[in-house]
Amino acid sequence: MGKIVRVTSSFVREASTVVFAAGDEISNHATAGSVVRPTFSFEGFSRGRLFGAGVGIVSDSTVVVVGLNFDMLLFKTADVPAAVGNNVSFPLTGLQRSKAVGRFLFDDGGWQNTLGAYTAGASAYQYCPAGYPVPIGTPTLYEPHGPGFFFEFKSGETKTLTAVFQVLAALDPVVEVDTYNLVLDAEVE
Repeated sequence: MGKIVRVTSSFVREASTVVFAAGDEISNHATAGSVVRPTFSFEGFSRGRLFGAGVGIVSDSTVVVVGLNFDMLLFKTADVPAAVGNNVSFPLTGLQRSKAVGRFLFDDGGWQNTLGAYTAGASAYQYCPAGYPVPIGTPTLYEPHGPGFFFEFKSGETKTLTAVFQVLAALDPVVEVDTYNLVLDAEVE
């Protein structure tokens, strides 16, 4: 491997007062056909290793929900499952999950506000190293996976990864619109 890069993307989750249930999709639109998922361009590179991901959430209100617990799954764009819409049940089969090139779990206990405290604020941030959740952890324990998550683009494939978000526990989104600012750290060649 060679070059360390940080790639970014973002999306805006629309305002909704409907409580998310475990398994719901977080996206930018309630209608499946109108969802535009965040993508990360790796143009100029043929393969890489994801070793970390971060999510910064900025609210249009004064409260960011710090009880947010979700998976960010990364797929080659050609393999991404069809969107169902924001706050809609999003069951992912084992086959669909097996096509993910990476999974980052953002846990409800890890969100920091602008002062670094683990309490609500107008914005929050969490960074996750590549790793796997360890069952029975509360908050979820995370076993670091030093090698990271590997990916490779074959000839002719679009050189982008697409992020999919799935809620892992019930969540009340209040009424606010949230902007999700995303980063991926990777070693690429």
